[in-house]
Amino acid sequence: MDRLTGFGRREGCRDGGLLAVHAVKVTDIMSVDYDAAAHCYRGMVLREGAAVAGYRFDEGTAWYRQTAEGVPPLSKVSHEVEFDIAGVDGSSFRAVGELVAASETGIVLLVETAAGERLLVGWSPVFGGERPLRTYRCVADTFPAYDSDPRIGVAFRSEDTEFSYPFAGEFPF
Repeated sequence: MDRLTGFGRREGCRDGGLLAVHAVKVTDIMSVDYDAAAHCYRGMVLREGAAVAGYRFDEGTAWYRQTAEGVPPLSKVSHEVEFDIAGVDGSSFRAVGELVAASETGIVLLVETAAGERLLVGWSPVFGGERPLRTYRCVADTFPAYDSDPRIGVAFRSEDTEFSYPFAGEFPF
């Protein structure tokens, strides 16, 4: 970057949180098309038989955070995604168990923000899939109150040297 370009406040929705999370095992990704001029991803090719899984969560329970530390070129960007799966039962435990198992080799998430942005998290132009997301916390909570909704919170983290970029292409699902 040769000069500062500034930033003007965006019009339209600026709500926080996530609307959708889709996951794919990093080992299922054959390639990701990154457009360096536009600073976005244009497409993804999965190995034959691979699938992308969607996760539904309660409104207001999902978020994505990127935190940069250090002075470039030695900076580090931490990526964290967290969401709650409703219920503490066999189906929710199975879904979380699959995510934890997939984290052994790593996962990549396509997250859609409440403001309509789609970001690819756990993949970068520099490292590809070498620094994918992994689960670092799962909490199943029945809560003590009768009128509380039981849930399982699952959290992912990865470290990279860049912020996540938008995904502007067709996602393979």
